[in-house]
Amino acid sequence: MRVNWSELPPERQARLRKGARRWGQMDAGERARVQKRFSQWRNMSPEKRARMRKMYKRFRSLPTAEQERIRQARKKYMDMPREQRIKLRKRWQEMDPAERTERIRKRRQMHGQQEQRGMDEKTKPHRRRRHRRP
Repeated sequence: MRVNWSELPPERQARLRKGARRWGQMDAGERARVQKRFSQWRNMSPEKRARMRKMYKRFRSLPTAEQERIRQARKKYMDMPREQRIKLRKRWQEMDPAERTERIRKRRQMHGQQEQRGMDEKTKPHRRRRHRRP
């Protein structure tokens, strides 16, 4: 679906300009990864996109140290041989929800983290402010 530049809202134009500047600084490998991710995004169902947005917002609401711990855990997982990842994923999927919850709770305790509470008025996450560049 093509849209004329002039029909885009100013905020969207600004985001696209920023992306174009970053695109110009990427090497061929980075560009290929970005194109692959955009293609995956376009092919997702609206429900899956909504889930992904929700997960992203939740991730961004976590403290920086927790975000880094998650990044490191994901890297460790991705560095595993494929067969080991499949085996681990299968074990996780076969667990009942109560067992998964207990595993997560123990893991957080191990890392000295507080329990995640519901997102009521008292526990809303701190929202990062993005500084606009002039």
